Amino acid sequence: MIAAFGTTQVASMSTLSASPVSARLPTSPYFVFPMGSSRFASMSPYTCEASATSLFHCPSCQRTEDIWIARCMKRRKGRYPPGQSVDVVGAFKHRWKLDDETVRRLRELNHRDLRHVMTEYDGERSIEDVLGEVSIEMPDEDDMKTVDGAPQQPGVLTMGRLNRLELIDPTADAFIAGDANLTFAELLAKHREGLGHVGRVVATTFESIEICRERYKEIDTTIKTIEDLNGEVLHDVDCTRLAVDPRFKGMTGKFGAVYYNFPHAGVVGGFFDGHPFVRWRHENLMHLFFSALRVFVKPGGVVKVASNANATGVRFSDIMMAAEMNEFTHVETVPFLEWQLRGYLRSYGDRRDANRRPGDGENYRSQRAHSDMVSRLPALGTG
Repeated sequence: MIAAFGTTQVASMSTLSASPVSARLPTSPYFVFPMGSSRFASMSPYTCEASATSLFHCPSCQRTEDIWIARCMKRRKGRYPPGQSVDVVGAFKHRWKLDDETVRRLRELNHRDLRHVMTEYDGERSIEDVLGEVSIEMPDEDDMKTVDGAPQQPGVLTMGRLNRLELIDPTADAFIAGDANLTFAELLAKHREGLGHVGRVVATTFESIEICRERYKEIDTTIKTIEDLNGEVLHDVDCTRLAVDPRFKGMTGKFGAVYYNFPHAGVVGGFFDGHPFVRWRHENLMHLFFSALRVFVKPGGVVKVASNANATGVRFSDIMMAAEMNEFTHVETVPFLEWQLRGYLRSYGDRRDANRRPGDGENYRSQRAHSDMVSRLPALGTG
């Protein structure tokens, strides 16, 4: 059976039974191919075993569509800032395609003026015109918000500092997707309690509570801590299908902050993350995630996604493109090690967690930790 969805075609697994690599295809009942791909037409994409597990291992089997896919990926990455650290002005420059002189001017602004420009600039007027609208009067004390603090301090430094300190809306709920061992939720709940917030933390796991207990012996204690801190824990939650999950009924427009740390669509046996057969799973995960969030994030709400700059699964460009298509805008990417909420216990999110965790070895900390980044993606029109 074959069905078409938008710009993709979906084939049932039975259609691929003749393929030499069918035994190692993803376990999902459907598999996505790019529209018009000769892979889809032939149903037998490779002519040797070497090419079945690597895109370019066998030069004689490298097909035209393989080269095309690689070039498209490279071109798409060029549309967005690099996956490394990007400050607020760097992200703003990339979004509006500003010239170097304008960027230099922005970096000289104080916090009040820079925030006003980044909030009000629409690409139609000049930066100077927008700056002319800045009021010289301070807002009334009763109307002041956290973002109004330190108005005369350097803009780039102050905005970056505020983003790293995680000073989110104190009254809105915070949603966490796919927090396998729930230690990030525990950390966030304690952080909000210390700041006097009244908003809840709604933490979710993709797995059932039974599987979580098998992998994380401390899970019940962690859940109790979260619930004691005005939090809620939900299991068996697919973050791409929130709208059809009855447990989220009535939560429309409730989330002031959303977190998804190191998203991954799951390992497929016999395939590496960058393989075209697996790439669609990771890319679609981010598109469906941001699409599902749109009705649940309140005006002014922000989404934060942590990822590794060198990831081959869910790539930085996947996050940026999915956010942009669903009206979330990129305002900054900061090093994970500089983030206020970096101190939770990382996990793989699969059966490996029963025996070991990502941070157990020095190899991870020394070679990968400095490439971990956190991107801030508020709803379009907010910062």
